[in-house]
Amino acid sequence: MGVLFTYFQPESEVAMVNSNKKLKAVRLRIWACEQLLKRYVCHGEISYEECLSCVATCISEQTTPYQKMAARVMLKYYLGTVETNNLLESEAVVTERRDPLVRRWRNKVLARDKYKCVKCGATDRLVAHHVIYWSEDITKRISVENGMTLCEKCHAKEHEGERVYALIAKNC
Repeated sequence: MGVLFTYFQPESEVAMVNSNKKLKAVRLRIWACEQLLKRYVCHGEISYEECLSCVATCISEQTTPYQKMAARVMLKYYLGTVETNNLLESEAVVTERRDPLVRRWRNKVLARDKYKCVKCGATDRLVAHHVIYWSEDITKRISVENGMTLCEKCHAKEHEGERVYALIAKNC
């Protein structure tokens, strides 16, 4: 397993982000590692220590998104997708809005609020809004208690006067 994580070093992350081509190459490498894992590694018999190492990698603020992706591949292989997400949900530090845990958070927030805007009661064009903003507290990014369901118009009003307002209001 050490090879999987050392392959994605933090120094190389800046260079990788600069190019879409390189990002695709990293994702392809992670996919290839996943295929090798499925084919050659002890068929579900990953040690407890390796599992803990993967969890530590996923929840650390010091690891790169690529290292987190590689660790999640290992956990997903060992525990399955649902159990991996259950395990990481309360502890993981997500760095990308496209992370599967963010989608899961969004779905849980919408379901909790019965798919209605908590401000006006609308039931279409709903978004999950972070009460404590995404940029302000990385530990609350996927906490259901930190979300509320808003329609796009109420969401735009919630951000009125902020830099992101024009971007959000454009979609209404």
